[in-house]
Amino acid sequence: AIGMAALGLRPNRFKQSLLASKAQVGLWASACSPIATEALAHSGLDWLCIDMEHAPNRIESVLAQLHAAQLGSAHPVVRVPGELDV
Repeated sequence: AIGMAALGLRPNRFKQSLLASKAQVGLWASACSPIATEALAHSGLDWLCIDMEHAPNRIESVLAQLHAAQLGSAHPVVRVPGELDV
């Protein structure tokens, strides 16, 4: 089996904390802005939820926000609407 480090992947601290029942602090990101998401990702939060159900986020804006958040410490999670038109 190839480890995550060998593949260049970071450990999923969000998932590890959930499995360990550790408290986490996060925020719903509904500004639809990669700039705001990047700032939030570097703010010391454990997670960010990019909301597609109650915010006007589309696939393109979510992708931009995921790219913006990738170097921050906050783990991005996406809430998709019940009926996603892809």
